[in-house]
Amino acid sequence: YSNLIRQESKGFLLTSATGYLPKERADRCQDEYTDISRSWETLLNAYVAFKDLSEPQVDATPEPAVAYAESFSGTLQEGDSLYDTNEFYDQYDIDLLAGQEVVLELTSYDFDTYLLVRTADGAVFWKDDFTENSGNGSVAKLDLPVPTSGTWTVEVSSYGAGDTGSYILGINTQDDVYQSIVDDVIKTEDTAFTETGEFYHVYDYDFSKGEHIVIMLTSTEFDTFLYAMTPSGEYFVNDDHENQIAVSRIEFDAPEDGTYEVYVTTHDVGEVGSYEMVMGRTAAPEPVVETEASTTEPNTTEANTTEASTTETNYDIKDMTTSKARSTNLGVLEAGDETLDTGEYVDFYSIDLEQGQTVKFTLISADFNTYLAVMDPVGTFFENDELAEDSSKSQISFNAADAGTWLVFVTTDSVGQGGNYMLSIKK
Repeated sequence: YSNLIRQESKGFLLTSATGYLPKERADRCQDEYTDISRSWETLLNAYVAFKDLSEPQVDATPEPAVAYAESFSGTLQEGDSLYDTNEFYDQYDIDLLAGQEVVLELTSYDFDTYLLVRTADGAVFWKDDFTENSGNGSVAKLDLPVPTSGTWTVEVSSYGAGDTGSYILGINTQDDVYQSIVDDVIKTEDTAFTETGEFYHVYDYDFSKGEHIVIMLTSTEFDTFLYAMTPSGEYFVNDDHENQIAVSRIEFDAPEDGTYEVYVTTHDVGEVGSYEMVMGRTAAPEPVVETEASTTEPNTTEANTTEASTTETNYDIKDMTTSKARSTNLGVLEAGDETLDTGEYVDFYSIDLEQGQTVKFTLISADFNTYLAVMDPVGTFFENDELAEDSSKSQISFNAADAGTWLVFVTTDSVGQGGNYMLSIKK
């Protein structure tokens, strides 16, 4: 919990404290921990069985989130196109190539998101919330294969009729994921599983040990279910990929040589309809030669002790949407913007707060690794690099210690990054 007293920081964004504790409390934090730890050990040691952890521990730190290659920011508003059910929507066209896999993620802090995709083949897929609303906005996500080249239409909408507000649509494509495509139909004349009764098709593929296999099944007419069986009887199974009932996806490294059976079936008994199954394979990777890691620790001391030079800086403060409860602001970090002393592009916003007022700032981008900082009227900074280990989001919340004008810094984790972003402020 060292982030409570000190955080990774841009060089110019620091005064006397960098974490969430006041400086006076932070200064004695280590001594407090020692005292509390000793007290607990005295109480608990008689009841604890200690084990020698001599085996090397695996670093379970997840990889940082990948920024989206393309993004669109926009606003649902009066005058937009309207569905028959009275939801506004915006439309985007994207050109895709056969064999790609495409990921689309729609995020908004203003409305319950709804994402609809019309493929070049005429198939229609849709998705409501991918995650529950837990302070990270409403997110709808679709992960789909591209069986044939062509133009797809993406429609950004809301779940509720008449809802409006700002959003970001992120799009990522990965080339040459799939090489084999099957287009077929499950019918009532097909073979059914003896015990459970669902109709199915089975395909045989010869895989070599270590090959990386990706198989995705989609249908607009039934709830998909996909599994593969190895020659020795091991199973890889998926029902709903990323909570998409019309999409199933399995990915694995082939554990042995031989013929694998891939089963295409339905979730419920009696379901029938057309489907597409795509399969991709890549050769086993070459063995990685491990090298001894450097033991030199990165020098973060200088960045964590730099005095802020705010009194001599004239900030180009952007206009902010005002609201009693919430404001949502769309922006772009790009060449020509102001830069920090450390070289990153930065946009500035200001907000007036009352003493004791609760406020939460959330920054999200599909284009860059976000970095968010807020400076109080006396020059103390609050900072956050990533929210819950997601480098595309940063969030800061607190009760304002002082009344007055607070300055908000929207910037990036690294020099040279830029793109669309959305800053949400909830009071």
